[in-house]
Amino acid sequence: MAETNARKNILNKDLLKAFEILQETKTDVENEKFLHSQDIKDQAMRELVTNISKIKVTIEVIKEHRNQIKGLSAHLRDNVHQQAAEKMQTVHHELLSNFAEVQVKKSEMEEKEISVTQLIKEKTLEELLEKHVKKEIAHACSVEKYERMRQVEFDRDNPDPVKLYARRTMERALKQLPKSKGQLVQIILLIK
Repeated sequence: MAETNARKNILNKDLLKAFEILQETKTDVENEKFLHSQDIKDQAMRELVTNISKIKVTIEVIKEHRNQIKGLSAHLRDNVHQQAAEKMQTVHHELLSNFAEVQVKKSEMEEKEISVTQLIKEKTLEELLEKHVKKEIAHACSVEKYERMRQVEFDRDNPDPVKLYARRTMERALKQLPKSKGQLVQIILLIK
């Protein structure tokens, strides 16, 4: 009985250690997940700020071009009306071209931002799923180990009379088996 209590105490200590390790692992995994998501958010935010700055610069250039066109329209009254009109037309086409280019870049950046966000989300979900599956497997293994240890302890403390009788019968039968291979082959042929 004292031996059983000692074994139970050892088993309980092992289970407590396993639970502590599981809790530590869970905390570590959540910390890693948080740090990883923070890094991804920081990187995405830096890219977004950079892209927004580029867009603002491009918009300022376009505004400057428009201001130049407005300034030119005041000087169109003199003899260079035709040349200024052509220049204004060229600048206008450049502005439209630049604006279209900015729009395309803006939409590309938005698509890239959406795809990066989706990629981050999918990767994070995969990692979470993998960690969850590992936790479940570890938990199932520890439960199975605990159940096996309980069964072995139970079987040792409460032997099954049928199994005990069968084991003793097999031992007696093995003692009575013939010693030579020839006798064994004859017995097997008789059994068939």
